[in-house]
Amino acid sequence: MKRDKISLVVVIMGAFAMVGAITLATYSPGVSLAQDNAAVASAIFKDHECWGCHTVQSAKIELDVGDLEPDEVDEDAPDLSDAGLKHDQEWIMQYLKKKVKLNDEKHEKKFRGTDEEFETLTAWLSALKTEAK
Repeated sequence: MKRDKISLVVVIMGAFAMVGAITLATYSPGVSLAQDNAAVASAIFKDHECWGCHTVQSAKIELDVGDLEPDEVDEDAPDLSDAGLKHDQEWIMQYLKKKVKLNDEKHEKKFRGTDEEFETLTAWLSALKTEAK
C-alpha cells in the first residue's frame, strides 16, 4: 500500500515537471519566438517590395527589383541591418508614413500594408542592430 502511494506521488510529480517544461518551452520569450517574428517581418518586407530598394544583409535579404519599374528603384537606398542603431520604432513609423524626413527627404513610398503588418515590420526594423558593412 505504501509503495503504491510513493509510485503515485512520483508519477504525479513527473507529470507536473513535464507540464512545466512544456509550458516554459512554449511561452518563454526565447530565440524561437524572435526567429518567428523575424521570419514574419522579413516576409512583410518582401511582400511590400521593400527589397526592391533596400537590403538587410544581417537577415540575408538581398536586393530584388522583381517587376518594379526603373523609376520605382532607389539604387542609393541603404542596407537596413543597423536601422535599430540609428532610430527607434516610433521614428521608423513616422518615416514610413512620410511624416518625418531623413537627410531632408521623406521616404520614397508610404507603407500600404495593414496596421498589424506595419507594427510587425517597424518593430523588426527597430530591432536590427548589426553594424552595416
